[in-house]
Amino acid sequence: MELHDEESSHHYHQQQQFESSNNLRLRIHTEKEFNINIIQIQSWILSTIVMVSKLWMSIRYWHVEIIICLGS
Repeated sequence: MELHDEESSHHYHQQQQFESSNNLRLRIHTEKEFNINIIQIQSWILSTIVMVSKLWMSIRYWHVEIIICLGS
């Protein structure tokens, strides 16, 4: 009986190790995907900001041009 318990607990321990290593692998995989998503989102936000600021600068530039034209 004792031997059987020891064997089953050993098996249980192996099973736990296996599951935890699987969980770790899964977590690493999802973290990688998450990081990739964050990088994509950041680059998207950055490009949007650049686009908007370029647009804003050109609008301001044309705004100034129009004022100069009207003023003269």
